[in-house]
Amino acid sequence: MGRLIDTIKSVFQHKTAKNGVIFAIFAFITQGISFILLLILANYIAPDGYGHLNLFTTFVQLFTYFVSLSCAGYISVVYFKKNKRETGLVVNTIILISVCMTILIGGIFTIFPTLRMVVGLDLSIIFIAIFICLCVVFHNMNLDIYRLEERPVPYGIISVFFCLLNFALALYFVVGLKQDWLGRVYSQLLVVVVFAIVGVIIVTKKGFITFNKPTHEIVKETLYFGVPLIPHQVAFWVRQSFDRFVINHFLTVSIVGLYGFAFNFANIITIIGTSFNSAYSVYQFQQLSDRTEKTWKNLKRISRVMLTFYAVVTGLIVAGCYVFIPILFPKYTDSLPFILPLSFSALFICNYMVYVNYLFYYEKTKILMYITTSFSAIQLVLSLFFTRYGAIWTAYISSFISFCIFFFVYKYSSGVLRKKEVN
Repeated sequence: MGRLIDTIKSVFQHKTAKNGVIFAIFAFITQGISFILLLILANYIAPDGYGHLNLFTTFVQLFTYFVSLSCAGYISVVYFKKNKRETGLVVNTIILISVCMTILIGGIFTIFPTLRMVVGLDLSIIFIAIFICLCVVFHNMNLDIYRLEERPVPYGIISVFFCLLNFALALYFVVGLKQDWLGRVYSQLLVVVVFAIVGVIIVTKKGFITFNKPTHEIVKETLYFGVPLIPHQVAFWVRQSFDRFVINHFLTVSIVGLYGFAFNFANIITIIGTSFNSAYSVYQFQQLSDRTEKTWKNLKRISRVMLTFYAVVTGLIVAGCYVFIPILFPKYTDSLPFILPLSFSALFICNYMVYVNYLFYYEKTKILMYITTSFSAIQLVLSLFFTRYGAIWTAYISSFISFCIFFFVYKYSSGVLRKKEVN
């Protein structure tokens, strides 16, 4: 026990842990700003407007994957594998892919009006959404470079200023100019354009955007990494969003509200995991570029500590919810049964992040696609069958599927590591 405590102390004195804490602090600040904005705008946007805004937001979330063909994550892999020039060629490749896909997707929606009817948005709004997706690629690229450079403070400052400008412009267009849900769309457009320009300038100054033509081999490698991740990311998006629609279909809107309320507390665990993963993934990639016996032992040791840390955080949040929700939010006491399964689901997602980085580093994205899409399909079928008997089934199904995805990613990444360890 004393040895475990000493290990935990040594890990949390490490630069990676300190960076993880900084990422977490900034993540909570940005989440708080977004939450306050949501509460304010609820008084100024009509329910039907919120419906259109949700359609727009869903479109942007989904098509961001398709605009970049999920290739943006390849920068994190090549940053520690290749030199700066080759990393720059990958950045150029991702920009080229994103611009071409933006034009292609825009053309498809122009030619096929039936698709616009399915989406439920006018063509002009669809064009804005697609352009926002492109700008998000440039903005995220800048943030990724800061993350890889292990500079969480400028990363966090840019993220906070992004949220603050979003906040101010949304209030100006929606409240000041009374443009309802379209005001929110215009504010998002202006913000991402500004930060995309800032991102391009910073990344260019750092030498990652050049006028060098990407080689055929680099384009092939980038697409081979990214394309299999599209079903993986879409499957994750479905797992996080589709359960609300299923509950609403079989049960009532009030139960959706209780489920969503509980999910917000469980999501705190995911935010902490994502924040620490932003720092830890960089450390993992650095260590994996140095294949020594000490490296493997060090990574295994830290992984165990991370799993323990996430388990403790989960326990504290679950206990806190059971104590404080009845006191502070008595109207939502009926949400308590959802807290435990949804928190365990978040815990398994955090555990999954500890091991999935190995698959990203060794470019095993195709197998990852098979794992996540298969289990997401199973979750969809189980939810459609069991939710009619109560939303608690939906919560436990989510927890079970999250565990299965974590378990199979853990087993497969362990196998990959054993092979690399031998070699």
